[in-house]
Amino acid sequence: MAKVYLYGIINSIEVDNITASGVTNSKPYFIPFRDIGIIASEYAGEDIGIDYENLLKHDEVIYELMKKHCVLPVAFKTILENESDMNDFITKNYEQIKLNLEKLLNKCEMGLKVIWDVDKAKQDISSDNENLQSSYFNADTPAKKYLQQKLIYYDYKNKLEKKAELIKEKLIKELEDVCCMNKIKLLQSEKMVVNGAFLIDIAVKEKFIDSVEKLKENNKDLSFLLSGPWAPYNFIELRRD
Repeated sequence: MAKVYLYGIINSIEVDNITASGVTNSKPYFIPFRDIGIIASEYAGEDIGIDYENLLKHDEVIYELMKKHCVLPVAFKTILENESDMNDFITKNYEQIKLNLEKLLNKCEMGLKVIWDVDKAKQDISSDNENLQSSYFNADTPAKKYLQQKLIYYDYKNKLEKKAELIKEKLIKELEDVCCMNKIKLLQSEKMVVNGAFLIDIAVKEKFIDSVEKLKENNKDLSFLLSGPWAPYNFIELRRD
Protein backbone atom coordinates (compact mmCIF):
# COMPACT_ATOMS: atom_id res chain seq x y z
CA MET A 1 0.00 0.00 0.00
CA ALA A 2 1.35 3.42 -0.97
CA LYS A 3 2.27 5.92 1.69
CA VAL A 4 0.56 9.31 1.85
CA TYR A 5 2.26 12.65 1.25
CA LEU A 6 0.43 15.55 2.93
CA TYR A 7 0.23 19.12 1.61
CA GLY A 8 -2.37 20.78 3.78
CA ILE A 9 -5.87 20.95 5.23
CA ILE A 10 -8.58 23.34 4.03
CA ASN A 11 -11.82 24.69 5.48
CA SER A 12 -14.07 23.09 2.87
CA ILE A 13 -15.32 19.75 1.58
CA GLU A 14 -15.49 21.13 -1.95
CA VAL A 15 -12.42 21.84 -4.05
CA ASP A 16 -11.82 22.42 -7.72
CA ASN A 17 -9.53 20.16 -9.69
CA ILE A 18 -5.97 20.77 -8.50
CA THR A 19 -3.78 21.59 -11.47
CA ALA A 20 -0.39 21.64 -9.68
CA SER A 21 1.71 18.57 -10.52
CA GLY A 22 2.66 17.71 -6.95
CA VAL A 23 5.89 16.45 -5.40
CA THR A 24 7.52 13.67 -7.50
CA ASN A 25 4.79 14.45 -10.08
CA SER A 26 2.26 12.44 -8.06
CA LYS A 27 -1.14 14.04 -8.68
CA PRO A 28 -2.59 15.68 -5.54
CA TYR A 29 -6.07 14.52 -4.57
CA PHE A 30 -8.76 15.63 -2.14
CA ILE A 31 -10.14 13.72 0.85
CA PRO A 32 -13.23 15.15 2.64
CA PHE A 33 -13.45 14.71 6.42
CA ARG A 34 -16.55 16.05 8.18
CA ASP A 35 -16.47 19.74 7.17
CA ILE A 36 -12.79 20.02 6.24
CA GLY A 37 -10.63 18.63 3.47
CA ILE A 38 -7.19 17.05 3.26
CA ILE A 39 -4.94 17.48 0.23
CA ALA A 40 -2.56 14.59 -0.31
CA SER A 41 -0.90 12.44 -2.95
CA GLU A 42 0.44 8.92 -3.15
CA TYR A 43 4.05 8.47 -2.16
CA ALA A 44 5.86 5.52 -3.69
CA GLY A 45 8.85 5.73 -1.38
CA GLU A 46 11.40 7.38 -3.66
CA ASP A 47 13.80 9.78 -2.03
CA ILE A 48 12.57 13.37 -1.95
CA GLY A 49 15.55 15.66 -1.99
CA ILE A 50 15.35 19.01 -0.24
CA ASP A 51 15.97 21.00 -3.38
CA TYR A 52 14.36 23.97 -5.06
CA GLU A 53 12.28 21.91 -7.51
CA ASN A 54 10.64 19.75 -4.84
CA LEU A 55 10.03 22.67 -2.49
CA LEU A 56 8.47 24.61 -5.36
CA LYS A 57 6.12 21.75 -6.24
CA HIS A 58 4.99 21.50 -2.62
CA ASP A 59 4.37 25.25 -2.42
CA GLU A 60 2.57 25.34 -5.78
CA VAL A 61 -0.13 23.08 -4.34
CA ILE A 62 -0.46 25.26 -1.22
CA TYR A 63 -0.67 28.54 -3.16
CA GLU A 64 -3.22 27.15 -5.58
CA LEU A 65 -5.43 26.22 -2.62
CA MET A 66 -4.90 29.63 -0.97
CA LYS A 67 -6.65 31.36 -3.86
CA LYS A 68 -10.04 30.04 -2.71
CA HIS A 69 -9.63 28.49 0.73
CA CYS A 70 -8.17 28.95 4.17
CA VAL A 71 -5.24 26.55 4.24
CA LEU A 72 -3.30 24.94 7.07
CA PRO A 73 -0.08 24.14 5.22
CA VAL A 74 1.80 21.02 6.24
CA ALA A 75 5.59 21.01 6.40
CA PHE A 76 7.51 19.80 3.37
CA LYS A 77 8.19 16.01 3.40
CA THR A 78 5.34 15.13 5.80
CA ILE A 79 4.65 11.49 4.99
CA LEU A 80 2.29 9.03 6.70
CA GLU A 81 2.30 5.26 6.34
CA ASN A 82 -1.21 5.04 4.88
CA GLU A 83 -4.62 6.72 4.75
CA SER A 84 -5.63 4.98 7.97
CA ASP A 85 -2.81 6.73 9.84
CA MET A 86 -3.81 10.00 8.20
CA ASN A 87 -7.43 9.58 9.31
CA ASP A 88 -6.27 8.80 12.85
CA PHE A 89 -4.21 11.98 12.89
CA ILE A 90 -7.07 14.13 11.58
CA THR A 91 -9.54 12.56 14.01
CA LYS A 92 -7.30 13.10 17.05
CA ASN A 93 -6.52 16.69 16.11
CA TYR A 94 -9.84 17.72 14.55
CA GLU A 95 -10.72 20.31 17.21
CA GLN A 96 -7.25 21.88 17.02
CA ILE A 97 -7.44 21.96 13.25
CA LYS A 98 -10.80 23.74 13.38
CA LEU A 99 -9.47 26.33 15.84
CA ASN A 100 -6.48 26.99 13.59
CA LEU A 101 -8.66 27.35 10.51
CA GLU A 102 -10.86 29.87 12.33
CA LYS A 103 -7.81 31.83 13.52
CA LEU A 104 -6.22 31.94 10.07
CA LEU A 105 -9.33 32.59 7.98
CA ASN A 106 -8.71 35.42 5.47
CA LYS A 107 -5.16 35.85 6.74
CA CYS A 108 -1.68 35.39 5.31
CA GLU A 109 1.89 35.60 6.51
CA MET A 110 4.40 38.29 5.59
CA GLY A 111 8.11 37.90 6.20
CA LEU A 112 10.36 40.79 7.19
CA LYS A 113 14.11 40.64 7.71
CA VAL A 114 16.08 43.61 9.00
CA ILE A 115 19.77 43.88 8.18
CA TRP A 116 22.01 46.32 10.01
CA ASP A 117 25.52 47.66 9.58
CA VAL A 118 27.11 45.25 12.03
CA ASP A 119 30.50 46.98 11.84
CA LYS A 120 28.95 50.28 12.94
CA ALA A 121 27.06 48.58 15.75
CA LYS A 122 30.25 46.90 16.94
CA GLN A 123 32.19 50.14 16.69
CA ASP A 124 29.64 51.97 18.86
CA ILE A 125 29.83 49.24 21.48
CA SER A 126 33.62 48.90 21.29
CA SER A 127 34.11 52.58 22.09
CA ASP A 128 32.06 52.07 25.24
CA ASN A 129 34.04 48.96 26.11
CA GLU A 130 37.35 50.84 25.95
CA ASN A 131 36.15 52.87 28.92
CA LEU A 132 34.86 49.69 30.52
CA GLN A 133 38.22 47.97 30.21
CA SER A 134 40.08 50.81 31.93
CA SER A 135 37.47 51.06 34.69
CA TYR A 136 37.71 47.47 35.95
CA PHE A 137 41.10 46.62 37.44
CA ASN A 138 44.69 46.26 36.48
CA ALA A 139 44.83 42.93 34.66
CA ASP A 140 48.33 42.08 35.76
CA THR A 141 47.91 38.29 35.88
CA PRO A 142 46.63 35.73 33.30
CA ALA A 143 43.65 34.96 35.56
CA LYS A 144 42.71 38.64 35.85
CA LYS A 145 43.14 39.16 32.11
CA TYR A 146 40.86 36.20 31.42
CA LEU A 147 38.22 37.48 33.82
CA GLN A 148 38.41 40.98 32.38
CA GLN A 149 37.93 39.69 28.83
CA LYS A 150 34.94 37.61 29.94
CA LEU A 151 33.35 40.64 31.58
CA ILE A 152 33.95 42.76 28.49
CA TYR A 153 32.50 40.04 26.23
CA TYR A 154 29.32 39.68 28.29
CA ASP A 155 28.91 43.44 28.43
CA TYR A 156 29.39 43.65 24.65
CA LYS A 157 26.87 40.85 24.03
CA ASN A 158 24.34 42.45 26.36
CA LYS A 159 24.62 45.82 24.61
CA LEU A 160 24.26 44.20 21.19
CA GLU A 161 21.11 42.40 22.32
CA LYS A 162 19.68 45.62 23.75
CA LYS A 163 20.28 47.40 20.42
CA ALA A 164 18.48 44.56 18.63
CA GLU A 165 15.60 44.70 21.13
CA LEU A 166 15.13 48.43 20.51
CA ILE A 167 14.86 47.80 16.77
CA LYS A 168 12.32 45.04 17.43
CA GLU A 169 10.21 47.35 19.62
CA LYS A 170 10.26 50.06 16.95
CA LEU A 171 9.17 47.51 14.36
CA ILE A 172 6.27 46.21 16.46
CA LYS A 173 5.05 49.71 17.28
CA GLU A 174 5.00 50.74 13.62
CA LEU A 175 3.23 47.56 12.45
CA GLU A 176 0.84 46.91 15.34
CA ASP A 177 -2.17 48.45 13.56
CA VAL A 178 -1.75 46.25 10.47
CA CYS A 179 -0.68 43.02 12.14
CA CYS A 180 -2.66 40.39 14.06
CA MET A 181 0.29 38.44 15.46
CA ASN A 182 4.05 38.34 15.09
CA LYS A 183 6.88 35.94 15.73
CA ILE A 184 10.28 37.62 15.81
CA LYS A 185 13.76 36.19 16.24
CA LEU A 186 16.75 38.39 16.96
CA LEU A 187 20.37 38.12 15.87
CA GLN A 188 20.11 34.82 14.00
CA SER A 189 23.26 35.97 12.26
CA GLU A 190 25.61 38.91 12.72
CA LYS A 191 24.00 40.93 9.96
CA MET A 192 20.37 39.85 10.41
CA VAL A 193 19.24 41.74 13.47
CA VAL A 194 15.55 40.81 13.02
CA ASN A 195 13.87 37.86 11.33
CA GLY A 196 10.13 38.34 11.65
CA ALA A 197 6.93 36.62 10.55
CA PHE A 198 3.74 38.67 10.66
CA LEU A 199 0.18 37.36 10.46
CA ILE A 200 -2.04 39.91 8.72
CA ASP A 201 -5.53 40.18 7.29
CA ILE A 202 -5.29 39.76 3.54
CA ALA A 203 -7.39 42.92 3.17
CA VAL A 204 -4.67 45.10 4.77
CA LYS A 205 -1.72 43.72 2.82
CA GLU A 206 -1.12 47.02 1.01
CA LYS A 207 -1.29 48.96 4.29
CA PHE A 208 1.27 46.57 5.77
CA ILE A 209 3.58 47.16 2.80
CA ASP A 210 3.12 50.93 3.18
CA SER A 211 4.04 50.68 6.86
CA VAL A 212 7.23 48.84 5.99
CA GLU A 213 8.05 51.54 3.44
CA LYS A 214 7.62 54.13 6.19
CA LEU A 215 10.06 52.17 8.35
CA LYS A 216 12.55 52.23 5.48
CA GLU A 217 12.24 55.99 5.12
CA ASN A 218 12.71 56.61 8.84
CA ASN A 219 15.58 54.16 9.35
CA LYS A 220 18.10 54.74 6.58
CA ASP A 221 20.80 52.90 8.51
CA LEU A 222 18.83 49.62 8.26
CA SER A 223 17.87 47.44 5.29
CA PHE A 224 14.38 45.90 5.21
CA LEU A 225 13.72 42.74 3.17
CA LEU A 226 9.97 42.12 2.79
CA SER A 227 8.53 38.89 1.40
CA GLY A 228 5.10 37.34 0.96
CA PRO A 229 2.27 36.81 1.10
CA TRP A 230 2.96 33.28 2.31
CA ALA A 231 0.89 30.48 3.74
CA PRO A 232 0.83 31.02 7.55
CA TYR A 233 3.26 28.23 8.51
CA ASN A 234 4.58 30.10 11.56
CA PHE A 235 1.18 30.63 13.17
CA ILE A 236 -0.18 27.09 13.21
CA GLU A 237 -0.51 25.59 16.68
CA LEU A 238 -0.97 21.92 16.01
CA ARG A 239 0.71 18.98 17.66
CA ARG A 240 1.15 15.61 15.98
CA ASP A 241 0.38 12.93 18.56
